[in-house]
Amino acid sequence: MACFSCRSENVKAFASEIIIRLPGKTSPTQSVLALPKLLVCLDCGLADVLLSEDELRNLKETYSSLKSEILADTNVSLPPGTPVRDQ
Repeated sequence: MACFSCRSENVKAFASEIIIRLPGKTSPTQSVLALPKLLVCLDCGLADVLLSEDELRNLKETYSSLKSEILADTNVSLPPGTPVRDQ
C-alpha cells in the first residue's frame, strides 16, 4: 500500500488504542474506545486509522444517539497539503 501523501511504499501497520471523542459536551458517553490499525508512512509521517466494522458501527450508533446534543461546529482543520479522501 502506497502513502496517500508522498506515494512511498514505506508504510507500516501498528497496533493502537484511541478514544474518539464526539463533539459537544464532554462526557464518557460521548466517546468511543477503538483499537484500530494505525498505518504510518515512515518517510513523511502521514498516519491513517483503519477501524474494524464493529468499531465503525459502534461509532455510528453513538453519534446517531447523540445527534441532538452535538454542537453544530464540527469542522476539522487540517494542515495545508493534507490529502483528504472522499467517503
